[in-house]
Amino acid sequence: MISIGFAFGAYQVIGLIASSEYTKVDSIYDSPHTLMITAWIFAVYFIASLSNYLLINANRQK
Repeated sequence: MISIGFAFGAYQVIGLIASSEYTKVDSIYDSPHTLMITAWIFAVYFIASLSNYLLINANRQK
């Protein structure tokens, strides 16, 4: 649960940075949306790899 909170927190921070960047940039195709998508992909990947690691460790300790 901590990792999910951490990943979501990182996503929120990146979102704040992206939205502040968005006010400076005129183009729709610039950083904010790409940053948000990258943040989500990273968060999902991070949670998946961490839970996978924890599952492997739990199975090994039996």
